[in-house]
Amino acid sequence: MPNTWEYRYRYNGMGERESKREWSNPGGDGTAPGYAWTYYLLGGTKEQLSVWQGIQTSQSGFCGDTGGQSQVYFYPTEYLTYGVSSVNITTHPNGTQEYRITDHLGSNRVTLDNTGSVVTTTDYAPFGGAIAGVPPRKGFIDKERDGEHGLGNFGVRAYDYDAGRFTSIDPLLEKMPAWSPYHYGHNSPITRLDPSGEWDITVHASENRTDNPLAIAIVRDRNGNEVYRFKVKVVGQHRDRMKEDGDTPFGVYDIEDNITWYSHGSRTSYGPNPRLVLTTLSGEARESGRSEIRIHGGRQEDAYGGNSSRTLEELPSTRGCLRAMDDAMKTLKSLTDKLEQNDSEETPGILTVTADPVPSASSGITGSGTEPTFTIEELLNIDHSGSIRVPTE
Repeated sequence: MPNTWEYRYRYNGMGERESKREWSNPGGDGTAPGYAWTYYLLGGTKEQLSVWQGIQTSQSGFCGDTGGQSQVYFYPTEYLTYGVSSVNITTHPNGTQEYRITDHLGSNRVTLDNTGSVVTTTDYAPFGGAIAGVPPRKGFIDKERDGEHGLGNFGVRAYDYDAGRFTSIDPLLEKMPAWSPYHYGHNSPITRLDPSGEWDITVHASENRTDNPLAIAIVRDRNGNEVYRFKVKVVGQHRDRMKEDGDTPFGVYDIEDNITWYSHGSRTSYGPNPRLVLTTLSGEARESGRSEIRIHGGRQEDAYGGNSSRTLEELPSTRGCLRAMDDAMKTLKSLTDKLEQNDSEETPGILTVTADPVPSASSGITGSGTEPTFTIEELLNIDHSGSIRVPTE
């Protein structure tokens, strides 16, 4: 038998790997350990719930088997419990547990044992390669790195950590002609996960909210195309972002899938449009322990105790939520609804509040300023590529 190893992989209908196995190795399967198998029990949203290892061997008498045919013997090694975005607890069959501390991308940084002692720590280069410590099985952005070839299992494509690129082309390459079909995260691996069927929002805010109370929110579709940018007010009742009622904290927020928009409450406070529901994931947003931070309008309708002549900067401060003009909230809701209607793979992703500079508009949708240059009706006819689609009706 040649001195080579061959592995084969199996994927389910959602494009997630459910098993991998050694197809051949120099020793064959005549004697243990034979061929190695790994099986993943997956949940409804493609997450790994448990991991099972297996041994394929034709050795007679192995594990009490008296036959000589090739058999596969499976045994559990990990049961996984998830937090907001990544694995937080790994339970082993002997009852021991490991607790994982992740960063804002969901990358595993510290692993603790049952006693709270540090088991491993890992530091990553921007594109995910481990530069210090021992990377766990699920490390950078909570994805598995395969030991057989050192590549990351990112679903239907493998990822090269050293190159910061995928090893095969993006099946949606025609939607992004300006980008390499092998790129990862639009070359912004520290602030962006690779697009995975989610529209997201980045809010560019100042550290100094006293002098700069307004921020720019940029909405991108699941391919990273900018489709809308608008102003938000990010000041609270005081400047301490780590305390209740303070300015909007920096960090990453999950845009809820099940209840993305919430319509109840005071029309005076929140305006005529639904408010966008957020859950804290990391950064100041999570560390502060604050909750119920939303994006909403309000305080602008004369008939409901507001003042329609006020600018956004003149509107009352919130208790930490991001306030937008009512028209902007209407457009945001309509745009994201249209994205999801036109593309079944578009779902709510994350909102990031960052101190990064505001990028120039790249898609032609919003021009170079902070306000859209097209009408709401035109924006509602943006196709998936981020260009204006002429209505046919």
